[in-house]
Amino acid sequence: MEHRKPLVLAVCLLLALLAACQPAGGEPGAAEPTVAATPEATPATVPALGTPATDPTAATTAAVAQLAADLGLAESDIEVVSAEPTEFSDGCLGLGGPEESCLQAITPGWLVMLSANGQEYEVHTDATGQQVRIAGLDGSGQTGGVDAITASAAAVLADELGIAPDAITVVSAAPAEFTDGCLGLGGPAESCLQAITPGWVVVLSANGQEYTVHTDATGQQVRVAAEGSSAPSDPDAATAAAVATLAQELGVAESDVTVASLEGADFTDSCLGLGGPEEMCAQVITLGWLIRLDVAGQTYEVHTDGTGQVVRIAPSQ
Repeated sequence: MEHRKPLVLAVCLLLALLAACQPAGGEPGAAEPTVAATPEATPATVPALGTPATDPTAATTAAVAQLAADLGLAESDIEVVSAEPTEFSDGCLGLGGPEESCLQAITPGWLVMLSANGQEYEVHTDATGQQVRIAGLDGSGQTGGVDAITASAAAVLADELGIAPDAITVVSAAPAEFTDGCLGLGGPAESCLQAITPGWVVVLSANGQEYTVHTDATGQQVRVAAEGSSAPSDPDAATAAAVATLAQELGVAESDVTVASLEGADFTDSCLGLGGPEEMCAQVITLGWLIRLDVAGQTYEVHTDGTGQVVRIAPSQ
């Protein structure tokens, strides 16, 4: 029996070596390898529709790129003059074509003024710069900006005066926002869309006389104000509207209201200088009338637009 002990020890040693060489993963019930979970990507924050424009960077970048492409210039050749947040009256940013269907909804965006080759261009964008429209620039890129606006204004004035367009001198041209679709110069019987309308106020000189002309943003619609200065167009309509409004406000007959004075005025905003503390008034010079009316020994100051369609009574002193 003694000679079998070495053989038994050898077999035990061999079994021990085989057990040690077996992979741990082959053992029943071995834990599966752990795979790290991939964290879900956090969705980017997207501004809500209709959110007012607050950062002009995207808008100015898009405006510069679009104008550079239209004019065939390098973006470095274009300078940003100004960028102002605004609200356009439709989905075409106030620059829809005559046959274009534009969503009639207030659209927040930017009015960007750019300068290239010594000429300024007005560009409208939406709040994010995804939509860009250039005022007064035709498809060839040969004409546009202020020059197109003033040329259109001069042509209309020349036709009204019966003189050649080259006899008219441009005194000034400034972008503006009018209170209605008639560019603030609608007639007493005219129905004007009550919506902020971007455009231009152009002052022209002819035969020693200055004329104020209002245009839309593209120069397609042009209206000439009363000759001479800032005097608006219809004092009779404005006075009648002021008398009727004050009489209704006081509960008296219109015959009890006497006109004390009437003078043309340039109000500083679309609220005729009488906007409330929470009222949004377009910051644009608005031609109108300052009328003083007397009722039972009391004098009232009334502001109207040029045709009496908008009437506001100043608080009594």
